[in-house]
Amino acid sequence: MAGFAIRNSLPFERTEHDKSREMAIQKRIAEARAFDSTHLRSYPYIVYGWTHMKSPTSHLFGGSPRAQITRGDSGFGTWEMATRAPHPELQAFVLGYLGLKSRIDLARERHLPSGEVELLLNLGQPFRVLHPASGRHWTTHRGAAVIGVHDSYVLTEETGAQHVVVVRLRPAGAHILFDLPMHELANGFVELDEVNYEIARILPVALYADDWDKRFSTLDSIIAERIDRVRAQALRTAWAWQKLWDADGLLSIRSLANEAGCSQKHLIAQFRDYVGIPPKAVARVMRFNRAIKSIERGGPVDWVQLALDCGYYDHSHFIRDFNAFAGCTPTELLQSLAGPSLRADHPGGR
Repeated sequence: MAGFAIRNSLPFERTEHDKSREMAIQKRIAEARAFDSTHLRSYPYIVYGWTHMKSPTSHLFGGSPRAQITRGDSGFGTWEMATRAPHPELQAFVLGYLGLKSRIDLARERHLPSGEVELLLNLGQPFRVLHPASGRHWTTHRGAAVIGVHDSYVLTEETGAQHVVVVRLRPAGAHILFDLPMHELANGFVELDEVNYEIARILPVALYADDWDKRFSTLDSIIAERIDRVRAQALRTAWAWQKLWDADGLLSIRSLANEAGCSQKHLIAQFRDYVGIPPKAVARVMRFNRAIKSIERGGPVDWVQLALDCGYYDHSHFIRDFNAFAGCTPTELLQSLAGPSLRADHPGGR
């Protein structure tokens, strides 16, 4: 079966280590099948993970949801988009999964900050990335990459048909999954094997599947096996990030720190490691996303009222954040919206 390479188009080659690991997995599957439901609940990650990967239609803890698939055809091209929430046991770490196959005649796309960390598996043609705010040159990416929390927009250029799978991670979940301080990924677009080589070696398993549900279930399994324990600090930061997410950023950092039972300085330090950017910057991104969701609903927009509803002091404050995050004014962004939106309220999101 054809594999997946991180840096080039060569097939993924199974080493002796990979073969030994697969044998251990098969043994674990056989042992898991001998357990009853009580035993399975005692081993939620290891047992659920690999038994579910082997049998994507199995049900444990209520079972995983099914992928929702939408297709479109317009003057810009055609696309198929699949979204799915993670298994319930992983919702503290993963926001959801997204798969996209498209052939759209748009050479350049603008990706706005979302407050998430994304693991991108590119199965299509190489693509180029530019961070305009950084002043860097275009970089080319071919395989898998990790996209840290951003506080500015990113431009991409496609050289052919798109075929990607995206794991939408909560920042604290990404910290645990990659075992890496999130400030090292902040505003970054980093090749996966540079972030965590072990995960880069495991992920090709997820790409063997021939449909979206099987792929997403395999990703559930891989992530579940990686997350074997959660540290208290990660839980606190995950809770604080979730509070900002749920409130669309309309919370003061002082009140957030007080509710978390720590100082603002400590909370900022924890966000640096587990999220990548300070809580104040996360709140700004969340407010911006609240505005984006309102714009995407369509219809006439009262910009002044929208700015107030999203927690901006005045209209000029609103415009400044839009220019910082999107590189354009709200009106210009509204006029440029085209093709499928990957920012909709997908399962596992809000």
